[in-house]
Amino acid sequence: MIRPHSPNRLAGAFAGAALVALFTWIRLSLSPVLGTDMALLFFVMAVLIAAAIGGRAAGLVTTFLSLAVAVGLIIRPEASAGLAVEFIRASVFTVEGIAISVVMDRLQRSAAALRAAAGQVELERERVERMALEDYLTNLGNRRAFRGDLRWTLAQSLRDRAPLTVMIADIDGLKRVNDTEGHERGDELLVAVARAISSSSRTSDSAYRIGGDEFALLMPSAGPEEYEAMLKRLRQSIAQVGAEFNGAGVSVGAAHKPEDGEDADQLARIADTRMYEAKSARSARGHV
Repeated sequence: MIRPHSPNRLAGAFAGAALVALFTWIRLSLSPVLGTDMALLFFVMAVLIAAAIGGRAAGLVTTFLSLAVAVGLIIRPEASAGLAVEFIRASVFTVEGIAISVVMDRLQRSAAALRAAAGQVELERERVERMALEDYLTNLGNRRAFRGDLRWTLAQSLRDRAPLTVMIADIDGLKRVNDTEGHERGDELLVAVARAISSSSRTSDSAYRIGGDEFALLMPSAGPEEYEAMLKRLRQSIAQVGAEFNGAGVSVGAAHKPEDGEDADQLARIADTRMYEAKSARSARGHV
């Protein structure tokens, strides 16, 4: 939760005191020209700035400090219309100072509340965007994210004249696990395969769950050699998954740029075709 920003009361009070001192010095310096009599409105600016910085408390402190300084050093009853008039002046200034302090404090609180609300809206927007691009079960990117990232990564690859590998993987044996051990266990298998793919890939690679039991991996700046090294690690990880989940495994296929083309849909289609070819070969060997 975002907390509204609190005004710096101490800084506001110091600023108010400094301004009161400054304005007093200026006014006393001008007394040979203006005389010693002076309206307290001269100090309204100090109250306003103090309240803007430090909120209501700083504004009130500056109000009463201004009142004390003005009454003690500047306002001279003998040079004015009398004590009654000076009392009215001081009362009006006090009301003005309190009003300014309260209004500025409320404006600050309203502004802080608006900033907090805007922050919450931004967090919610980011959460919705993540949900739109993230698989709820594995926390990998979903099909929409894969399609968008594939096109962006391919564009980068074309610009840098770098290789790119697209891998598609499909779980073998998920239906058997669902039928014999339940769908909750099947979800655990999906999560285990997602972890195996992520842990076997490089930090620059991006993994996705693009279907019920289908995954994808984007490997920027990776050709067949880097892919084979990753695939070796993946097979080792999947072997451990299979030992835990009733012999489940994965069938994989990959397409490489530039060897297999430089079109996003073409690369995805070739990788998908090769994955199904591997799945058929695995099925023919009795691994379902």
